[in-house]
Amino acid sequence: MPLAARAIGMRAEAARLLAAFAQDELAAARRSALRSALPERQRHLATGFDLRAAELAAERAALGKEAAAEDLAAVKAAQGDLLAERTAALAALASEPDRIAPDEVNFIAHALAIPPPQENDGHRYDERVEEVAVRLAAGWERERGATVRDVSKPALARNAGLPNWPGFDLLATYPNGETRRIEVKGRAGRDAIHMEANEWKQACHLGDQYWLYVVFNCAATPELLRVRDPFSKLVANSRENASFAIAASVIAQAAQRD
Repeated sequence: MPLAARAIGMRAEAARLLAAFAQDELAAARRSALRSALPERQRHLATGFDLRAAELAAERAALGKEAAAEDLAAVKAAQGDLLAERTAALAALASEPDRIAPDEVNFIAHALAIPPPQENDGHRYDERVEEVAVRLAAGWERERGATVRDVSKPALARNAGLPNWPGFDLLATYPNGETRRIEVKGRAGRDAIHMEANEWKQACHLGDQYWLYVVFNCAATPELLRVRDPFSKLVANSRENASFAIAASVIAQAAQRD
């Protein structure tokens, strides 16, 4: 409600900023582009008029001395009109950059964006915790001879020949040909983790090629637990907002010991 009360003033300020941007940035850029292209456009326009003038000259010559007076007068008039048209067209073209100006700002729609409800501190996404977890998981694999590729973002996934959201964070390949698809979860303490529906689907589809690496206590002494084929070995306690919650104790029981 306080924001709604300020909406009229905020809209006026937005319109002012947009008008200034249109004048100082958009219109200026368009004028500059037109001025840069002006010599070439003038050349093309003049060439068109020159061709038409040549056609009229040929037509006048073809009439000969015995041509009807009205026919000759028509061609002469066309030649005079063409000269006036050429002058006007070239002048209009030259003035075109200076005639570029922004119009009134019109708003199509207004939207109020609000943040999602905050989760409990133990479940809150913490980018630094995730970075610690991914770094530890990738390091663990590299120490054992694997080549590790980060596929956690669409561009990285596409570079690896995968879809934008493959359902896991790391792709580890061993010299013997073994490939591991690794989803990494990090927690500051020992809270339950959440797997998105796409991640759980890939865990089901890939079976023992899919690994879940969970790093607990990232804020203190990190502890890495690895679960192969988590879909078969773990029980998701509940489904919340298209994600699956898995308790820390369940992960610890199913973790690899080697």
